[in-house]
Amino acid sequence: PSDNLFICGLPLDTTEDNLKIVFNEYGTVTSMRMLPDVAGKPDKSALVRMSDVSQAAWMVENLNGNIPQGLSAPITVRF
Repeated sequence: PSDNLFICGLPLDTTEDNLKIVFNEYGTVTSMRMLPDVAGKPDKSALVRMSDVSQAAWMVENLNGNIPQGLSAPITVRF
């Protein structure tokens, strides 16, 4: 485990600002980067760094395969 997370399954209209709002509900986001869109892929991906490993681990255990508050579809969260 680390404090850096890979998130995919995000809606195509996701911005860094609205993603930060969603994930700050679950812990402290220290940095975030949206990854470039991939042609033909129906979703967006991002790298999110949390303030500590325990917050990141909680997000992998509790948000992976689930729908976070503020989003409308399940996401993948992994280290």
